[in-house]
This record gives sequence, C-alpha cells and structure tokens, in this order.
Amino acid sequence: MSPIDTTRAVLAALLLGALPSAAVAQSPAALAEQGWAAQRAGDYARARPLFDRACAANDAAGCAGVFELLANGEGVTRDFAAARVAGRRACDLGHARVCVVLGRLFDGDRGGPEEPATAVALWARACELGDVEGCGLLGVMRMNGRGGPADPAAARGLLTRACEGGDQLGCVNLGILLVNGPEALQDPPRARAVLRSACDAGQMRGCSVLGMLVRDGLGGAADPAAAVPLFHRACEGGDRDACLNHGSALYEGRGVPQDRAAAMPLFRRACDAGQPVACNNLRQIEAAPSPRAGGRAPEAPPTAEGPRWSTRMGSLTLDGSRFRDVQASCGLLEVTAILTAVAHETRSCGSGEASLSLELRAGRVTDASATGPAGRCVARRVRAVRVGSMSCRLEATLGGS
Repeated sequence: MSPIDTTRAVLAALLLGALPSAAVAQSPAALAEQGWAAQRAGDYARARPLFDRACAANDAAGCAGVFELLANGEGVTRDFAAARVAGRRACDLGHARVCVVLGRLFDGDRGGPEEPATAVALWARACELGDVEGCGLLGVMRMNGRGGPADPAAARGLLTRACEGGDQLGCVNLGILLVNGPEALQDPPRARAVLRSACDAGQMRGCSVLGMLVRDGLGGAADPAAAVPLFHRACEGGDRDACLNHGSALYEGRGVPQDRAAAMPLFRRACDAGQPVACNNLRQIEAAPSPRAGGRAPEAPPTAEGPRWSTRMGSLTLDGSRFRDVQASCGLLEVTAILTAVAHETRSCGSGEASLSLELRAGRVTDASATGPAGRCVARRVRAVRVGSMSCRLEATLGGS
C-alpha cells in the first residue's frame, strides 16, 4: 500500500470510528477543560466523569473540578471529607486557588474543621505558587500566631507581597500591622497610605480602619470630621465596626453635629451583624432613664463608674489566650494591640484565671494589678508590655472559662 493509500485508510477509519480508542485518546488537560465547560453549563453529570478521568491522570485542573463539585454539592451530595482529599491532590499538583479555598475550609469556613496548622501549610503552598491572597492569609496567621508561632516580621513581608500584588484585604491587614505591630515594625503614615489605597479600590474594611486612624490621629493629624464619611461609606458596604463608629460619632457629636436618634439605627445595624460593643451600647442606652421621665440621657459612649470606657467586648481569643469582660478607654484597634501583647507576655503564667487592670502611657505600662490564681505572675509579666505610643486604661479577665 502506498503512503497515500495508507493516509486515506486512516482517515476513513477515523470517520468510521474504526481506530482503537488509544489512537484518539484525549489528554488529561483536554478532559479537564471539557469538564469545566460542562460545569459552567450546569451539566454536572457530564462534568464529574471528565474531572475524575483527568484527576486520575494527575491533572491539577481535573482534581480541582472534583473538589469544586464535592465542596459545593453540584450534582452530588456535598461531601467535605471527599472534597478535602481531591482538594489536597489539586493543591499538591500545583493548583494555587484550590490551596487557598481548601485552607479556608481547614480554618472553619462553611463548617469545616478548625485545623489552623493545616490551613497555614495550604496557604504557604498557595503563596509559593504565586497566589497573593494565599500570601495575605498566611501573613495574618503569622501576625496572630495561629497555626504556628507569631512572627510579625514574616507577617509584614507576606502582607506587603500580598498588597503589592493587588490583594486589597492584604493591604488592610498590612495597615493594621503597621499600626499595632511591634514598635520596630510600626509605620503609621505608611499604614494610612496602604489603607487609603485599599479603600479607594473598594475594600470597605480599608475605609473602616482608615477612618479610625484619621479620627484618632494615627499616622497624621486627627480629623474626626474627615473620618465620618469613611465610616459612612464602610458601613453602607457592610462593615459592622464602621457602623458602630459612625453611630458613636453621631451620638457624641464628634466630627459631625450630635444626633443621638440617628445613632441608634447604626448601633442596631452593627449589633445585628454581631458587633459586641454596639450591642453593649444599645443595652446601656435603652436601660437609661428617659429625659422625658425626669432622667438624663447617658453620656456618649455609655460610661461605667470610674474611667470612661470607649470599648467593651464580651470575649475574644488572641495569640492563644482567651479574654473576657474587656473594657478600655481606647479604641478597638488599640485594645486588640494591647491584648495581643499581654497574651504574648503572659504565656508562661499558665492557664489560671487573672482579673487584670492596667494603664499605659506613651505605650508603656505605668500601673498594673491582677488578682486570681495567676494574678501575681500576670501582674509581673504585663509590666514588660510595649505598644507603640498609645495611652489607655484597660480591664479584662484573662484565662478561665
């Protein structure tokens, strides 16, 4: 048979489907591509076997497809256990986005398990593969000491990489670190710049945190009036802390004409979104005697006997330590920074409970006392706390149940 006749025979066999299947086998990448086309069209029954075949041939996109279907329950019963197996394989094969999403599942997203060390490993892999969101998430874990030891210097590098790569939430967290991190890493003017960039890009958390810095004069002149539009924008965008701070500005008349009636729906909105300080404000305001009944409206924000508390929180965990019944004369950012430093300094005091009272001036503890089983150790250790240049009075219970 001549070469021309051979070619004709092959073409004829192709048309008739007579060639062995191996001669027309599709590549794993092509199978995965067809699977994704079927998934986008909602044809999950067709997508699943295509993804399975591609994944069995070690195609990262094919394994990512199996993960997608199982994690979202697309055409199958949602199965997080099986999804995690497929997701790990996709991540190991180099699919950075699956590494990020799977890390979120291991950080409790969508009811997943709380395994921060696993989340850290997955986000480290994503960052290694060039996914800037993975770098940003890893930076937050390093900043807060979750899934491994706290490493603020490493956190700053990771968050800088994320921010410069276009991850706006990374910019927000970088700004927070530049204000609240160890003194050697602080750079409040730069914090304002990266938060402004995030806010301008539509990241509402950036607007909210920037408003706090502008209001309180961190990284530049204090300008409560300029902070109010930032709080308003962020609140409308769904940031609960911004709703609280916008309400507080109206309630106090700080940077805006005082309007306590207008503050109430903002406190309610923040409280409904789970903001504990807003809920506390509402309780105290609603419990106060009405001026019409001969009482006085509460001062703003609601006060306790003794120091004027600007921030109240029910409970939170920072750097592995649990705090509750927190009240402080400074704002939310400052409270978080102080408690993180306290947690770091008191690790050696064990798990016993201590009722702590401390005062900072210019970033240094000038007065501290603590009672309870771990009180003596805590009182001694917190005197080493250094937090920027802030001044604040704070009370909290550390440890216990």
